[in-house]
Amino acid sequence: MVTNPPGQPGEPPRRGWRLAGAIAAAYAVWLLAAVAGMAVLFAVWLPALLKLYTFVGLLMRWRGAVWVYPAFSNAVVLAFALTWLVLVVLGEAWFRAGASQGGLLRRAKWVVLVEGAVGGLGYLVLRLLS
Repeated sequence: MVTNPPGQPGEPPRRGWRLAGAIAAAYAVWLLAAVAGMAVLFAVWLPALLKLYTFVGLLMRWRGAVWVYPAFSNAVVLAFALTWLVLVVLGEAWFRAGASQGGLLRRAKWVVLVEGAVGGLGYLVLRLLS
């Protein structure tokens, strides 16, 4: 009988203490991914979008509307918070499923790659506008 390596399709689901340890690891990875995602959104993308808004405003010569910049800032923060919340909820289920199927490490690597790419793109935008 041929057995599949851990994390491959067709592997029987984990049970008992192995499952408990895998789920604990999934929640640790989930928490780190949530914190890193918030850092990418609010430490990199928020300043980048505010600088972009200021740059476009200078080009378009927007004047007189004192409330527009704070309204834009609040709208961006609200959109980021809702996006982050949806991704955190979806990520929790995705990591938990990966823990029971044995693919947690592969999923964690994928999330690190995506968050790094999004953060790098935001940093590039921020540097271009500085």
